Amino acid sequence: MAQLWNKGFDINREILEFTVGNDYELDQLMVKHDVYGSMAQAAMLKKMGILTPAEFKTVHTELKRLIELWQQGKFVVKLEDEDGHTAIENHLVKQLGDLGKKIHTARSRNDQVVTMSRLYVKEKLLNIYGHSLTLAQHFLALAKRYRHVPMPGYTHMQRAMPTSGGVWFDQYAEAILDDLQLLKTAFQYNDMSPLGSAAGFGVNLPIDRAYTAKLLGFKKVQNNTMYVAYTRGKVEAATLFALNQLMQTMAKFSNDVLLFSMSEFGFVELPKEYCTGSSLMPQKRNGDVFELTRGKANIMLGYFLSTVELQNVLLSGYNRDTQLTKDLMVKALHLYSNTVKVMSTVTEGITLNKTKCIAACSADIFATDKALDLVKAGMPFRDAYRHVAAHLDELETIDPIKNIKSKAIDFRPAQTSWKANSKWLSGEQRRWQQTVKHLLALP
Repeated sequence: MAQLWNKGFDINREILEFTVGNDYELDQLMVKHDVYGSMAQAAMLKKMGILTPAEFKTVHTELKRLIELWQQGKFVVKLEDEDGHTAIENHLVKQLGDLGKKIHTARSRNDQVVTMSRLYVKEKLLNIYGHSLTLAQHFLALAKRYRHVPMPGYTHMQRAMPTSGGVWFDQYAEAILDDLQLLKTAFQYNDMSPLGSAAGFGVNLPIDRAYTAKLLGFKKVQNNTMYVAYTRGKVEAATLFALNQLMQTMAKFSNDVLLFSMSEFGFVELPKEYCTGSSLMPQKRNGDVFELTRGKANIMLGYFLSTVELQNVLLSGYNRDTQLTKDLMVKALHLYSNTVKVMSTVTEGITLNKTKCIAACSADIFATDKALDLVKAGMPFRDAYRHVAAHLDELETIDPIKNIKSKAIDFRPAQTSWKANSKWLSGEQRRWQQTVKHLLALP
């Protein structure tokens, strides 16, 4: 079967392989989402009178069968197809003859690929949103468990003031929950329907873009048809920015764990089943998962920067450069999904060594507390600061548990945020499930 744009001659094989790249393999992951778009398109064509009710039923039945074939591994997008859109249309033509040729009416592969990609990304974002909430919940549980375990806080890589394991863990819960606001914004960017923009300039047919948007579960229509092409890369960059922030949070936590689990510190203890070993040194227990998380965060940053740079100096309208953003997006979603699942696993088993944490709370880290005690007795702060600085050798260790209890962090705001995010996620998951159910049951 020929490419959809084929004009009666064969393209040079080397050129075909270069221009297609791995796009057909990426589209294999999104066949279901592309079919959903075709179902909505077919329903609109029926509404317009281009498909009769009987023709629509035939097309819809075959599209449902195609999803089943794909789920069974029997529908495969090949290099010769160039992309999933071509493979699906060729399948319909092979099975339904001329009826299959009608499905592409009033659309281009330009709006088709964006529709497919956004549906795919939306579903993936809901999945990783859930995993991210699980990780935040684990951090909150650790914060509550170790809220009264003192440990040094650090500035400039030096002991500074006493803090607690609870504060240390809670910062990462709050960071994840803040990062999820970016992911929610990215989801909303993807929640605009591009279908009907065609090649970027609309079509001279009475299409109903609001109708297809509703069928596909999009919150709104992306109004300007040329803007659809412009946002291919722009929306992906916003999504990758959010994923990058989440990865950076996990990387920072990983870096802390790697440092605090060193024998010189001993604050953090890792279960042996979470560690790898050395082929030479029998005693080694390595926290490789944290080193790889730290490294993968930089890979994610590379995906984000590449996506941003792919948009530079492009003329308004579609440019094939943007095809490359699909690969970056798929890789980024896969990388993040794997990483957040692993981090959720390790945070279930990580523990703090209370004895070593308390032992590290040496007298010098209570210097600021001593200065503030003098302030409470009436001394100006700058005088109190200089007095303590001149008598550091006289400092005594304050009860570290009593000290951190006087500075207790309230974990309730993070818990409230977690519940609000969970509620949003549940609502969006129900909306997606209802969308798919309705698409598959279209009359």
